[in-house]
This record gives sequence, structure tokens and C-alpha cells, in this order.
Amino acid sequence: MTEPLNFFSALRQRPPRVVKIAGALDDLSVAALDRVNAIVDRFDPALSGAGQTPRFAIGVKDIFHLPGHTPRGGTGLAQTAGETGAVITRLLDAGGAIATTLNLDELAAGGSGENIHHGRCLNPWHPGHLTGGSSGGSAAAVAARLVPIALGSDAGGSIRIPAAWCGVTGHKPTYGHVSRAGAMARSWSVDCIGPLANSAVQCAALLAIIAGSDPADPSTWHPPLTGDTILPGALRIGIAAPEDGDAEMCAALLRAGDVFSDAGLAVSQVDPPDYDAMNAMHQIIVRADAAAANAVAALAMPDCVAPVILEALRSGLSISATHYLTAQIDRATRLSDIDTLFQGVDLLLLPVTPEPAPPASAARDAARFHADARYTRFANHLGLPATAFPTGMSSAGLPLGAQIVGRPFEDTLCLAAVDVFQHATDHHTRRPA
Repeated sequence: MTEPLNFFSALRQRPPRVVKIAGALDDLSVAALDRVNAIVDRFDPALSGAGQTPRFAIGVKDIFHLPGHTPRGGTGLAQTAGETGAVITRLLDAGGAIATTLNLDELAAGGSGENIHHGRCLNPWHPGHLTGGSSGGSAAAVAARLVPIALGSDAGGSIRIPAAWCGVTGHKPTYGHVSRAGAMARSWSVDCIGPLANSAVQCAALLAIIAGSDPADPSTWHPPLTGDTILPGALRIGIAAPEDGDAEMCAALLRAGDVFSDAGLAVSQVDPPDYDAMNAMHQIIVRADAAAANAVAALAMPDCVAPVILEALRSGLSISATHYLTAQIDRATRLSDIDTLFQGVDLLLLPVTPEPAPPASAARDAARFHADARYTRFANHLGLPATAFPTGMSSAGLPLGAQIVGRPFEDTLCLAAVDVFQHATDHHTRRPA
């Protein structure tokens, strides 16, 4: 039988094929007016590294300990000051200027962008629709051009769903590729810190800064990606179109496949991943991890946390050790057979969600939330890299999106493929009125 911790060993046995995308981050613009309720705190002047000349402005999800600033994680709970982690330190050392902290679902535990303490994030394309979450503020801030780039976190789709619904590019890194030290905990087993920006080039440039091993986060081990290899001309993409879902979303996915084919990549139809089985195991892990990280503090001050979050934490406390270990073993077993998932292809082209951003009235629709995360959670369960990117607009004027998913540590291959798409299309350059 495969032991749970062999999941990490299996990840580390996957040698990366390195693809470097050059891209400068040289944008210090920060919008004065927040029309989408994305900003929690604004720093004026922006936080920058000592002795560094600021090169680019960035907004960060309000889960990071910053110099002189303690995150609230979207809650009313008092938080204890902590050390600034490697990701923030690397950003500051590279010339980053942290301009804002950004709104999120409470304790990063939702998928709508709604927050009872700070208010709901507004979708820049249509304020009456959801941004997605939990990194809704990060996606909305980039889409509304409040900041040029942002940091989010993704334990089940929390970067990719907001990116798709807000029409930006968002990358969920391979598990262990980016340190989570200095960030509030959600799920030690599956959570990832990653970039959101207008393009894959910007995401790749930001990932190159923040990636790499960190002694403060034992899950990290791989050094930052280096090298100057180019995207393989014979790259093979497998497209798994859903059998149901929004017709315009499905059509945009198929058109994206045509764009890749026209660009010279080999595109073929493949069977979809076993979404539902992996999602069930993923949810056991996330609920238990979240309860271990946050239940004691939240249940001690229930008036400071939304009832739906308290309910989720209580459900996590009820998960048995047997069920938890079974779910962890499932990860290792499936990852050891990862080549079956990628049989005959290098990357997968998949939906992000089955629909564009739903109306705000769906914010607390639990069944719809789980349906909207159906295509994203498996990548967290297996620790795979995945890049969400815009593929067009619906007839209602809402962004449509897709995701490229790769093998472990082939993050830049995912981003390079999206860059090919973005060189052939202009969807990522559109901006809301």
C-alpha cells in the first residue's frame, strides 16, 4: 500500500522540462478609485524593500504577513503578528512595491468573493455577478486595473475560478514550488500561492521571482526555474470538452483548441480526468486541514466568523483519521500513475468552470459552488500546475475561460502554451468599461 507521505516523494521524482518566458515587470501604476471593493488596505507609500528602487506595483491577498502589517484573512478574528515569508521578501528584493492588500472569502474558504466583514467583491465586467473566490479581490483588482499584478492562493480553484470569471490570467503552481511561509493557513496539503495578471508572460515573470525552496516551508524543495529553452514545436495538447455545461463556455473551449492547432501544436480529444472521485478525496483533506488550522480560534470567537464558515470548520473536525489517511493515500496512488492521465499528450486543455460568472444571488448556493469547482480541484489533489486564461466573452458580456494543466513542475510549459494562445488572440487585452 502507498503511504500518504509518498505523495511528496512521487512529486519530486518528476523532472521538469524547463521553459523560460522572458517578461519584465515594470509597472508602478495603482488606480486611485476602487470601484469593485477589492482593496482591504492601501499602503501609501507602497511597501518596498530597503534600499530597493521600486519597479512594479503589486496587490496581495490579505493572507500574507507583511513588514509592519498583520493579515486578517477576511475575518473579524484578531490575528497574531508573524514573520514576513519568503514570497514577500523575494518580491521586495526584486523591486516589488506592495500597494494594497486584497479582499477574499473569509479564511480563504469560499468560492464567491463574498465577505460579511468587507463586503462582496464586485465583478468588474458586471457588478451584479460574482468574482469567484477565494482570491476574488486579486482577480477583480487586476481586471479593473487597480494593480498590474496580484498574488492569490489556490486550494481548490481559488486562483483559477476568479481569473476565469474576471477575464484575467491566473496560475496555480505545482504543489511545493512556491513557499507558503508567512501566509495564513488554509490547507497544508493542497494550498498554493500563485500569480494573477493580464498575461501569461507577467505570471511567468512573477513566478520566477517567488518560486523556489524555503527552509521555513518543508513542502518546498525545487529551485527556481532557469534556462532558455523554447516551447517544443511538437507539443501535444489533449482537450477534454465537457458533455454538459454552458454552451458558450464549451464552444470557447473548442475554439481555443483550434487556436492551438493553428499555431502548430498537436491537439487531440482525450478522456477527462476522474473529476468526481478525486474531488471527493480532495474535500476530505481540505476540510480536515482547514479545521486543524482555524477551528480553535474561530469557534472560540464565533461572532467574528460567518456562520457558514463555522459550519464548514465543524464538519472538518468530524472527519476521522481513517478517512483522512485514505484520501492522502489516494493522492499518492493517483500521482504514481500520472502518465495515464497524460497518456499521449503533454498538457491538458480543460474548462475552469461549467459556466461564466453567476449572478450575485448564487453566492451562498452550496450545490452550485461545488459544481463550479468540479474541474479545478483535481489539480490540487494531485499537486499539478494549472493556468487559467480568458478565451472570449459570453453574449451577456461576461468573460469565458479555460485552463491548461501540466505534469508536476512543468509550470512554465503551461504558461508558455498560454502565451502561444495569447499571441494569437486578444482576449487577455480586453478591459471592462
